Amino acid sequence: NSFVLPKLTNGPIEGVNNHIKVIKRIAYGYNNFKHFRLRILILLKNNVIFFST
Repeated sequence: NSFVLPKLTNGPIEGVNNHIKVIKRIAYGYNNFKHFRLRILILLKNNVIFFST
């Protein structure tokens, strides 16, 4: 599909995954999973991903 529709890429998703992995590395000391989840949701709120079909 990348040859037929060159504008489609998984780059934004990979970027979000990378941000989550960085948060996991930095936040290894979180005692509460709710706080960790909230931190990821704050990240996702600031990084809106638009999908085109």
